[in-house]
Amino acid sequence: MKNIIYIIINLLMIVLLSCCDSKKSKNNSLTETTGFKLLSPNITNINFKNTLTETDSFNYFIYEGMYNGAGVGLLDVNNDGLLDMILISNQETDKLYLNKGGLNLKILLNHRVLKSQTSGSQVLQ
Repeated sequence: MKNIIYIIINLLMIVLLSCCDSKKSKNNSLTETTGFKLLSPNITNINFKNTLTETDSFNYFIYEGMYNGAGVGLLDVNNDGLLDMILISNQETDKLYLNKGGLNLKILLNHRVLKSQTSGSQVLQ
């Protein structure tokens, strides 16, 4: 008898939970759900991908954090009061974007940052 009661309660819970209105969450845009708006590279001038190529010496089993990305930094490089952005890649070129204001970013540095095998980025070349 107790098993039948537990089965009925579980079925009722499944029915009640499946009746929730899921249309609202499907129709919400990124802006409505997170407060962020997705902007294209044509607007921001940011064209960056952290492309990874696994090898025998560079793979997930040796470097567990490889899919976490190398890093993003915000700093004021030219002391104009606007935060500039540096994007560090695991294997490709790193990019430093100078903030001109109003989402106008210009590539200031498209260069490789000197890497250390054990501790990541060290110094700019």
